[in-house]
Amino acid sequence: MGEVKAMISPDIHQYGSAELNTIFEEYYRQFPPYEGAELLTMLAQRTHCARACAKWAAFYASNNRAIYSLQCARHFNE
Repeated sequence: MGEVKAMISPDIHQYGSAELNTIFEEYYRQFPPYEGAELLTMLAQRTHCARACAKWAAFYASNNRAIYSLQCARHFNE
């Protein structure tokens, strides 16, 4: 939520209802968002994880039968 606070928090305060502002303020109080360099570090880690998941998904999709065969062979050879 750090990027939300940094990018649209002024608009939320200006155009949002009192209830919406209360919700965001309470959320930020309970879960302080990352800011500055810490925010950039967390965004970089999130991007790294997303790329790793995408690579794994592509690998799995292209090798699904081979992986399934290996899993079945292991199960039946026990």
